Amino acid sequence: MSDLRQVLFLHGGPGLSAELERQRFGNTLPVHWWDQPHVDADVAAPFERLVDAAEKELGRLFDVQKKPVALLSSSFGVHLALALIERVPEKIGSLDILGGTLDMRMAFVRLAQRISEVNRDADLKAVSVRAEDSGDSESLWALIGKLFTVGNLLDFYWGPGAQEQCERMKALAASGVLVHAATFQAVLADFLGRKLAAPPTFSGTVRILIGRFDPYARPGDAALWEVVFPKASVEFVGAGHFPHLELPAKDWMPAL
Repeated sequence: MSDLRQVLFLHGGPGLSAELERQRFGNTLPVHWWDQPHVDADVAAPFERLVDAAEKELGRLFDVQKKPVALLSSSFGVHLALALIERVPEKIGSLDILGGTLDMRMAFVRLAQRISEVNRDADLKAVSVRAEDSGDSESLWALIGKLFTVGNLLDFYWGPGAQEQCERMKALAASGVLVHAATFQAVLADFLGRKLAAPPTFSGTVRILIGRFDPYARPGDAALWEVVFPKASVEFVGAGHFPHLELPAKDWMPAL
């Protein structure tokens, strides 16, 4: 099956894994559920190292298949996809984005706003306002730290019909393997400190699925995506932040 996995999956986080996808789909789809490598807290240029690893994995699949590879990116994985398009566009056949997050700072602010409204958490609301207004790294990390103390945090990532998937994620969290904390902090800090380049030009097909229940998303985000990918199709679907874990595969699998 490994030689037939025509799709490279770029999971989110940073610091997550593709374990939920493997639990749900196993080997039933032609997708390489690749786990991005962890990095140490003190490693130099951690985001660049992550891109290097993704480029190597993409190159391996390209060499096996002898043709461009379809990318399937979730959440923060879209930024790996953008970096790969900039580096090796000739090795990429198409890009499907599932719950992608273009603006990481605003994503955390929106999540905090949603939680503070539902939980009636005035303290979280105040921290989110500071993070949105100040624009500095200190207020953002204060917000992220506050979010990690929210007891029902993971509930907000899912649509109303995804209780089973949510419970699987909570089980991973309880086992201590949902997020690799050092990777999350190192890669995100490095990424946020970078000056983002202009979106790379890509001639392949791009499809973007945004969950209507995604706390990171807003209805007006379609216009933001169209700036990055002018020819992309943008669709809002009945899911949370992980459409591929809530919807049937026919609704989100790349057309191979």
